[in-house]
Amino acid sequence: ESMLTYAKQLVLKNAHAARMGDPAEFVRKTEWLGRPVKDPVEYAKASIHRAEQMWNYVRGSTNTPVSTAMADTVATARNVVSAAALGSAVLSAPSDLAFQKTARQFAGLPVNGMLGEIVRNFSTASQREMTRTGLILDSAAHTLGENARYAGLQTGKAWSVVLQDRVMAGQGLSAWTQAGKQAFGLIFQGVLADHAHVLYEALPGAVARTLRRYGIDAGMWDVIRMTPLHELQAGSGATILRPADVRALDPQQVLQAYARRAEVVPPPRGLSMAQRARFLEHNVRLLTNSLVDTQHEVVQLRQTVADLPFMVRNGDEARRLRGLEASIPRYEAKIKELTAEAAQLRADAARLDASPQTPAGRLDLFPGLAGDPAESVARDIARNAAERYLEMILAETEYAVPTGTVRSRTMMIGDNQPGTGTGELLRSAAQFKSFGASVWQMQVGRMARETAGNGIAAGAAYATSLLFY
Repeated sequence: ESMLTYAKQLVLKNAHAARMGDPAEFVRKTEWLGRPVKDPVEYAKASIHRAEQMWNYVRGSTNTPVSTAMADTVATARNVVSAAALGSAVLSAPSDLAFQKTARQFAGLPVNGMLGEIVRNFSTASQREMTRTGLILDSAAHTLGENARYAGLQTGKAWSVVLQDRVMAGQGLSAWTQAGKQAFGLIFQGVLADHAHVLYEALPGAVARTLRRYGIDAGMWDVIRMTPLHELQAGSGATILRPADVRALDPQQVLQAYARRAEVVPPPRGLSMAQRARFLEHNVRLLTNSLVDTQHEVVQLRQTVADLPFMVRNGDEARRLRGLEASIPRYEAKIKELTAEAAQLRADAARLDASPQTPAGRLDLFPGLAGDPAESVARDIARNAAERYLEMILAETEYAVPTGTVRSRTMMIGDNQPGTGTGELLRSAAQFKSFGASVWQMQVGRMARETAGNGIAAGAAYATSLLFY
């Protein structure tokens, strides 16, 4: 609740700055093809209102009935109508292939063999594997069809909820939907596993753009790609890169990932000058080790490139060699900078006699509290990388297999609660429109963003790929 309040205040502050003509990040949200389309403050208020509606829906207040008897009666009637009307809904399921094809192409994933991958995910063994990868979390969170694809949220008498859910499951629609989501998530993790050896700058264009859309930069990608790969079946050679394994990374591996880019993790707050000096000296050692490794790799690559035929000397090895050679001066400059800063901090600490007595080699965040701040920061970085990675997979999966989003549901019912005349009327009117609203909101929204960000041709290309499967 407090975080939402802070976000609202920040958005309004930026909106008022944009209205006055001051630099503000929010101003880019009020333009379409370079033209202002709405007053920033009014746009901000509308966005805040929608965010509040979504928050109320997620925490449950929007679905809390005012009159339980009225809500149960009308919801039961809706469930019976849905069970009767959706008996052949599975016939519309092949349209998922068009959505999944477009989503895969947009994210840089392979399209060939898509149907076979979906069919393989019907097996029980596959379900167990997907549980470990975090791809069927929604199945646990939305039991008995609360994530119902075509009918929306299921409430009412228990027997009517079960009836509707069994109609959807009995015709195979629930299994088809889940298998499609699992296939997409699995191929996503497999593609990133295949590119784990590739630097951020050398990633394929569509994959790199997908990472950037979710805030995964070069440093975070280096953390993710250091994760040990998971083999789906022993001896199969098929590997995936799981978010849970990113979260479980050893802190020293995270620090090494930063050192390999001639960067260091930011020091935490609360360190004394002497503690900060030891923190910097620890990073200097990591950078020095990475510099030595890089120099050795440069020597080996130079020999490899020299042995290649003249026509292929501009291939991957040559590009990697140029990148490593360019990184050596950065390493040397960073090491020099941190060494000087650490020496100055130690001198200041000695002069002011502000250094706490701590065991050699340890970094204490506060006096009396043992712990290594560098490792603490590294754990936070690994957790953040894993969360961003999983967010990317689940968000892109919704484009591949539309099932209804909180945003699309609140667009239809707003803040109106069940058990009221308005609430029941809107829920009944929106009964079979959850899927369509989700498709409209997400796919048309992506077309608009492509048009605004990359020009009309990019938006038209996305629309064409979706409409002409």
